[in-house]
Amino acid sequence: MQHRAGAQYQSAPNQFKQYFPPPHESFVAGVLRKLNGSESNSKSVDLPGGIHLKCQKVLGIPTPNCGIPPDPPPPTDGDERLNMAPASLVKGNALPKPDLATCIADYRAGKPLAQGCPVDTPARAVDAEKKRPGP
Repeated sequence: MQHRAGAQYQSAPNQFKQYFPPPHESFVAGVLRKLNGSESNSKSVDLPGGIHLKCQKVLGIPTPNCGIPPDPPPPTDGDERLNMAPASLVKGNALPKPDLATCIADYRAGKPLAQGCPVDTPARAVDAEKKRPGP
């Protein structure tokens, strides 16, 4: 019979935790943990032709269980909504907005859109193309 009064002490994670094994770890589990690598369970492999694979490791050796990592997220530099200043800074300093025809012409020419062009200019360019009478 055991009696434990009060709450048990739990140590907070700190910089020295990486040097000590988890509590109640067996010798075999410790050896496997060290062989398999505690930092990462995967290995990046670069193949010719620009192919990048992520392979799982078993006992420190990459296995044939590989997969292609997902593509990085698209850049957000073209979305002006993510770069907007707070409304308190914009009052009284509004730039004149260009007309929609200028924005569509810039988009079709591959130029960067001017400040103040609508965010949905590509969709509006397609709509304007559909409304144009055919040859």
